[in-house]
Amino acid sequence: MSTPTNPNESSQIANGTVIKGTITTTEDIRVDGKIDGDLDTKGKLIVGESGIITGSLKTDTTIVSGDLKIEKIEANNIIFEEKARFKGNATYKTITIKPGAKVDGNLSMKS
Repeated sequence: MSTPTNPNESSQIANGTVIKGTITTTEDIRVDGKIDGDLDTKGKLIVGESGIITGSLKTDTTIVSGDLKIEKIEANNIIFEEKARFKGNATYKTITIKPGAKVDGNLSMKS
């Protein structure tokens, strides 16, 4: 598991939890449950293997091991781990797609 930007200020959405709506935070967040909506964080987003997000994302860093069906991601850094499943549009400065990740959509580098 990745270390939070500020270990005393991070959030986790547990497996079995479903959130509908918009989430805004300045700190890191880990999603092992489901978010049906938009998420905006100045920190790091970690989507665990059981995590599912539909909507839009704006983050500094997004690390994906779960399932994203996204209108759009805007991030400085995106990492798709081996078990990641992504469908949507992404804008990024750096991207890593590990072997085994399933990525389907439009990927655009920020200038």
